[in-house]
Amino acid sequence: MSFSVEALSLMFYFVQQLGVVLGVGAQTVILISYLIATRDNTVDQKEEQFGRVVVQVLKFGLYFIVISGVLITVMHFTANQAEIVYTPAFVFKWVLIFVIGTITFMVGRNPYMHFFWEGVLGSHWYALFILHVVAPLTTWPDLLVLYVLWTVGFLLAWNALVYTMRAPKAVTIKEVEKKAPPPAPKPIPPPKPVPPPVVAAAPPPKPAPPPLPQKPAALQSPQLPVVIKPTVAVSTSPVISIPQKPPQKPAPPVPEKPIEDPDANPGLPTIRVMPQTQQDVDRQMRPSVVQFDQQ
Repeated sequence: MSFSVEALSLMFYFVQQLGVVLGVGAQTVILISYLIATRDNTVDQKEEQFGRVVVQVLKFGLYFIVISGVLITVMHFTANQAEIVYTPAFVFKWVLIFVIGTITFMVGRNPYMHFFWEGVLGSHWYALFILHVVAPLTTWPDLLVLYVLWTVGFLLAWNALVYTMRAPKAVTIKEVEKKAPPPAPKPIPPPKPVPPPVVAAAPPPKPAPPPLPQKPAALQSPQLPVVIKPTVAVSTSPVISIPQKPPQKPAPPVPEKPIEDPDANPGLPTIRVMPQTQQDVDRQMRPSVVQFDQQ
């Protein structure tokens, strides 16, 4: 039984330690981000988103502290250890947790408050961390004096840092106004189907008009030919007499050679000669005689 109680006690203290580390770490990041934001006196959109994430981590750490603290308190009462619950350090730890939770949930989702409240919240987180780690056995007067001295000293140091890091003309941190996103463009309706154009039937062509009769051209009167009268040109120059050549004597006719009869010369081969006269034709109308030499 003792082993199980010790195991539960160790597990609860581990969860509480994790919550304290998450809370103190997140508060440290918020303080540093606040100092950076005071340089230009503005908080842009990225810084605001980052701060909100850190605040969520801080709240998770606070949940772990409250849940584990309640379980540890119940465990002490069940184990007849009420004297531990009523010690000044144990009770004052719950006071610090109450102050931290009240300020955190009053702020809401705004990660950057006024620098005074940022200093108050930071001083209580660091006081809770020291009290959780040291857990001193002290009295209430000493504990209250230490708490006041710590809170005042931390606020003085924090205000000095804020005024040192702040720009010369800065007064308070102004959040950048978020521009509303432009409205989404209206969807373009689909184009209406265009009906096909109705083509009217072409009217039938009109018949061509009959050709007009051509007017007969006016006949021109025939023109009489102009007769040119010959003119006799009388030359005054002396007439040149050209001597005429004497007439040439005709050439004497060439006597024709008598045509030899092939029959008169039997030694010659038979040759047909184109007849020139009727007598030649009569001569050729007989068989040719060829004589052969007899040996």
